[in-house]
Amino acid sequence: DDHLIATKALGLVPGQAVSAGDFATALQALRLTDRFKTAEGSLVPEADGVAAVIHLEAWPLLLAWRFEGDPVPKAQRRNFLFELRKGIRVGDLRLEDLRSRAESRLQESGYPQAKVAARREGDETLVFTIQLGAPALVKQVEVTGEPGSYTMARLAKAAGVKPGSTLWTSSALRDAQRGLRKRLVKDGH
Repeated sequence: DDHLIATKALGLVPGQAVSAGDFATALQALRLTDRFKTAEGSLVPEADGVAAVIHLEAWPLLLAWRFEGDPVPKAQRRNFLFELRKGIRVGDLRLEDLRSRAESRLQESGYPQAKVAARREGDETLVFTIQLGAPALVKQVEVTGEPGSYTMARLAKAAGVKPGSTLWTSSALRDAQRGLRKRLVKDGH
């Protein structure tokens, strides 16, 4: 599996002439697969040309991961980093992608200042350090226009918004609009 991936990524064919520049490009392509912890090589002169000597060390299989710092919000816990599974290989590029996804998911879920750091503990364990920052809470509900027979409290309840405790996210906005529409349609407005 690793040998096949390396061969395809390098794009070199036995018997093909290769310059030092082309070989360096091939090694860079191999490193970009993010499959190998070490991918080094050299061209060694031989009687009938050069031989490409390549040393590969694959990333070990992931055995564990954990979260430190602030706890993952309850609404996010189930699917927070669903991409993580024991037995996958996590190279440096993939680790940065996971860190970035975790940070984005927290920011989109009502923690706009959230920061996530990722590091390795050995080669087989990942550690994600979470700093949530202040939540983006709904501070107040304001109704403009003529609310008719509705009170501010009744509209806020229909929207499912509780000032001081509801996180303001795009899904909270959709849910609020859906709740208001449902209430207005039910009442014949």
